[in-house]
Amino acid sequence: MSIKLETANPVRSFKARGTELVASQLADDGSRAVVCASAGNLGQALAWSGRGRGLDVTVVASRFATRAKPDRIRALDARLELVGGDQELVRERAAAIARGAGIWLVEDSLDIETCEGAATIGVELVDAVPSFDAVLIALGGGALATGVGHVVKALAPGSR
Repeated sequence: MSIKLETANPVRSFKARGTELVASQLADDGSRAVVCASAGNLGQALAWSGRGRGLDVTVVASRFATRAKPDRIRALDARLELVGGDQELVRERAAAIARGAGIWLVEDSLDIETCEGAATIGVELVDAVPSFDAVLIALGGGALATGVGHVVKALAPGSR
């Protein structure tokens, strides 16, 4: 048995793998701003990646989010906008900001970049473990399962 620990990085989750890709593409394109809807790991990761590249990051979150993540997002120099309501209202507000400002709306699991970032975990697993029968992946929004699942099935087709 092998375990891939993703909580020992600065963001404490795998999400920075995808946001690093997003932020590097934005910086390469000369873009200066990005927005996402998240009160958790995606917002924190985008704030961290954006700060490292001088991007103006806005994270939209629910007013009802636990306090620790929004505090960390602010500490990473991102603009945090709190919205009363559920995650769908939060996502709608982030989309409105993106449309109004003409900036990229990062939608975790819907953007190929977030899935590609997660896929690097699959590459590392296949490189590190000579063979394995199965990979267990936590399922949230789907970026982790999509990225890792795709790579593992391509590089270790006998695994489940």
